[in-house]
This record gives sequence, structure tokens and C-alpha cells, in this order.
Amino acid sequence: MSMSKCKLCRKESELQNSHIYPKFIGKWMKANGGDIFRYGGNINKPEQDLPKQKLLCKQCENTFSNWEKHFSERMFKHLMNDDVHYFKYEEWFFKYLVSVLWRVLIIRLSLPLTNNNRNFKNDLIEVEQEWRLYLNGEIETIQYDNIQVFLVSKVVDDNLKDIINLNNYLMRGIDSDICSSEKRSLIYLKLARFIIVCPLVGDIVAGVKVVNGKGILKETTSKIDKEFGSYLIDRIRKNDQLSMSEIQQAKAEKRFAKNIENIRGSNLEKTMRADFERRNRN
Repeated sequence: MSMSKCKLCRKESELQNSHIYPKFIGKWMKANGGDIFRYGGNINKPEQDLPKQKLLCKQCENTFSNWEKHFSERMFKHLMNDDVHYFKYEEWFFKYLVSVLWRVLIIRLSLPLTNNNRNFKNDLIEVEQEWRLYLNGEIETIQYDNIQVFLVSKVVDDNLKDIINLNNYLMRGIDSDICSSEKRSLIYLKLARFIIVCPLVGDIVAGVKVVNGKGILKETTSKIDKEFGSYLIDRIRKNDQLSMSEIQQAKAEKRFAKNIENIRGSNLEKTMRADFERRNRN
């Protein structure tokens, strides 16, 4: 048995192969038209599952799984399957959001930081330490608590005709990033129709702020900050411009044809149709 320190509780244990993004989202995507996953880091390598890494001991994994179950059953399924945009929540939701953001952050900190992110390295380390103490039950409140959620709806008409798969990204995409400018830094997380943003340095408006307790999550009517809006469009465009090799493109087309019965009537077909109609709208 190989023993290592759990990234959360810091106890020596046999680490689980933890999903960085919740496993149930991958299952939903496969059940709704998908069959494999491709990631921007290596788009030419098809994967059967969302990315995993040995991060947590079994006890900490189970703690995270409990919050994920609440999110899956009380929010995710209702937005994705029934288009519900109004949710009441309790403290578990805030803890769930911190847990997924913390996983993204700790993975990113294990890699070389790029561009302006290097200027905020000390801040990123401080955030990771505070969130770890909170998730581990050692503190009850946190300073870095400006977590905002934006519920995504289908785009019907826009001026972004150059982006082929806009709705596919917005309605189904899984993505994460640490984004920093000269004066601001934030963590960005995209889980299907949930956009989760936490400003670490500076402030932005990107969605409904989630409180550490009871609250309501609903579709926001507030305008998001122009700088964040530009970042989001650039992020979508960057993902849209990723291209597979000719060999992988041919394999993808073959897999698509083989999977056509599963795609018909699925969420994937609906987003593909929405993007086709959007691009061809007069």
C-alpha cells in the first residue's frame, strides 16, 4: 500500500484517485450525447473519464462526495434537465463551491504559473491555505468568500458568428482557469451551465454571490463587468479554435456516426442545432 499526505487533512493515507471536476457531470454528459472527453491541454487524446489525480484520503473524498450529491440532486439535474433557474440552498452549497475551486487551485499551483499569475503567487498560496482550513473544519469563515455563480442559458442571437460552438461551450463545456491582469486575479470554473467565479485580488460582477449559509440562487439580471465579459468571450473563442489532427478528426467523425442513435434527441444534438441556427440567423 502506497501512503502519501492527503492534500486536505495532511494525514498520511492511501490517496484516492480523485476527480478534479465532479464525476457525476461526466456521467451526465455521456448520458446526453457524449461518449468521450477531449481536453484543451491535449485535444488529440480522447479520454473515457474526466481528469483525476491522487489528492485526497478516503475520508476527505467522502466529505466532498456528500456536498456533490446535494449539488447534483438539488441543482444540477434540475437546471440541466428541467431548465429550472431558481434554487434555495444551505451551507452545503458554499462548501461545495469552495471544494471545487480549491481543487482547481491546488492543481494549478502544482504547475508552473504563467503570465500575470506569477505576480499573484503569494495571494494564490494564501487562498489555498485558507480554503483548506475551512474545508477541513478548522475555521468557520473565510476572507476569500466572494464566490459568484452565473446560470447559463442558450444564446439565440448574437454578433459572435465566428464562434462555431458557442452554445456547446456554454451549455455543456467543462473548463477552469486562473486569470490575472495587472491589478486583478480570479479563479474561473465552468461546469456545464454553471459558471463559477471567485475574485481573489480586486473585484468583479460575474453572477449571483453565494453566501455561507442559507440563500437563493437564481438567474441574474445584473450586467457582468466588461473586463470579465471580454475574458469569457476570449476563453470561449480560444476553446473554439482548438483543432484536432487530421487522424483524430477522422476518428472523431467515425465515432460520431457510430454514436448517432445516442445523439438523436439528446442535449448534445440540441446545442449543436442551436449553434447552427444561431450562425445562420439573418
